[in-house]
Amino acid sequence: MQHLLEGETDWPANPANASALLLMQMEDINWAGFYIWKKEQVKQNIDWGEI
Repeated sequence: MQHLLEGETDWPANPANASALLLMQMEDINWAGFYIWKKEQVKQNIDWGEI
């Protein structure tokens, strides 16, 4: 994962790439993602999943 995230300056790309990697590497899951919280509100949901 370090090589995947290293040098990336577009902050939404890092959790999106991490989600995609987790989804590809873990068996028996259909969703991986992150919720970005700011001031007690969900501001962004970054995830990958199967349809």
